[in-house]
Amino acid sequence: MPLSIDTTFGALLLGGFCAAALSGIVVVQTFLYTKLFPRDSARVKAIVGAVL
Repeated sequence: MPLSIDTTFGALLLGGFCAAALSGIVVVQTFLYTKLFPRDSARVKAIVGAVL
């Protein structure tokens, strides 16, 4: 079965949108963490930064 460029591009576009949305969620959670817990230790902040 030959692949059509339309279906391949559509799947790539949809996957890109999902990845961008999930990445945005992680950034918002990181921002909220830094605002809500400013007194956490540097070690915990480094772990959060590494996950980001």
